[in-house]
Amino acid sequence: MITTVLIDIDDTLIDFDKSAEGAIKQMFEKYGYPVCDNIMEIYYEISRPLWEKVGRMEMTGNELRRIRWQLILDRLGIEGDGTSLERDYHLFLAEQWPLIDGARELVEYLSSKYTLCAASNAPKDQQGARLKGAGLLKYFSFIFESGEIGFDKPVLSFFKICLKRAGNVKPQQAIMIGDNPDADIFGGKNAGMKTCFYNPTNKQNTANADYVVSSLSEIMQIL
Repeated sequence: MITTVLIDIDDTLIDFDKSAEGAIKQMFEKYGYPVCDNIMEIYYEISRPLWEKVGRMEMTGNELRRIRWQLILDRLGIEGDGTSLERDYHLFLAEQWPLIDGARELVEYLSSKYTLCAASNAPKDQQGARLKGAGLLKYFSFIFESGEIGFDKPVLSFFKICLKRAGNVKPQQAIMIGDNPDADIFGGKNAGMKTCFYNPTNKQNTANADYVVSSLSEIMQIL
């Protein structure tokens, strides 16, 4: 019997593309950098492969954050301090919380039936601020973030610690919901949990999730 739900935040509850674009524009205005038409294309060209390495446990989120913005600046041909940009990027990102369709209804529903926990590889203060700004924080019993936990999704220890802190929950009593086949689905299955793959763009279900949905509303028909 499922008693506990772990759910990812970015691109599961909050639209990360819109959040990142808003944060980057604010940050570039602060530093006086030109915002080129393909800034988001370059951002993802650098950032996504790094996060894929995190998902494959080839690097940590902290290692990603140490190098990401310096790589982006180098790619743009801009002289600057990547460490400062990474810090400010998260500050501006904390002010962005455009919701995925159905996110509010889903967390309200899940929190009424289960212990609802956020499970994210992003900084806790940032994610907590975004959930609060979106009016969703009140629905969560726990906010689990890799930096505080000490491990990134999909490392097994991340999920073990989350379940322990949620009240010594057994893996078979929990489900992991998320949009990332590696970090969320592989990680959850490897921990012995049920998994639900939120897949609005029809990605290949490489991690063989127990459930696959294309809209958040479908999850309320499963749980």
